[in-house]
Amino acid sequence: QSAKNLSTNLQFRDASPSAVLLDPMNREFHHLEVSIQQGKISIPLNLTPNESVFVFFPKKTVPVKFTKDYRHERQMPLQLSWNIAFNDGNFKREIHVDSLFDWSQHPDPQIRYYSGTATYTSSFNWSKSLPLAAVPLNLGRVEQLATVYVNQQQVGIVWAPPYLLNIAPYLKKGTNSIEIQVTNTWFNRLLGDATLQPPARQTFTNAPLRFEGKKGQPSGLLGPILIKE
Repeated sequence: QSAKNLSTNLQFRDASPSAVLLDPMNREFHHLEVSIQQGKISIPLNLTPNESVFVFFPKKTVPVKFTKDYRHERQMPLQLSWNIAFNDGNFKREIHVDSLFDWSQHPDPQIRYYSGTATYTSSFNWSKSLPLAAVPLNLGRVEQLATVYVNQQQVGIVWAPPYLLNIAPYLKKGTNSIEIQVTNTWFNRLLGDATLQPPARQTFTNAPLRFEGKKGQPSGLLGPILIKE
């Protein structure tokens, strides 16, 4: 894996006339261009940073629905302000921000050591014609898991690069609502509790970690968020 875009040409010891790419993050199938060279199949493959895919060579017709490969379409920044609601049962607060940030770097220790799910809500305008086969929404970077809703409909869940979803079926002309529920691990809460006396702690584990010198794990929706041009 690489943190950069990868464009390569792969060769396989297979003479199948077709190849299929399976995106494991969204269970979508895409046709691949193939050529046969010296008894081997050659496939041009483009991967986004840290992306993993499956390539297989069907011997007969594959009974699946193929979709347009939108992973490499041109995208532009989606600049939004956000309401972020934190609520872990002990801490409840809603804040408004104009730019995304890492929870573990926030000056408020309740947010810096927050572990759980926070809900980001905003809205954006869509003026282009519909329907479209694909409108990719790229969340940039997520720490660690995000569930995306557009117009109150669940689009999907992303937990590994690329943090990319097709929101085309959920779009409408005009104002569209977007909600992103982001969940991190409980490491930061454990780290925060290690600085407190037992009566004030929110967590308990029979296998305490050694936190000396450790920093909080990056958490939240970090972006940048991109959408189809």
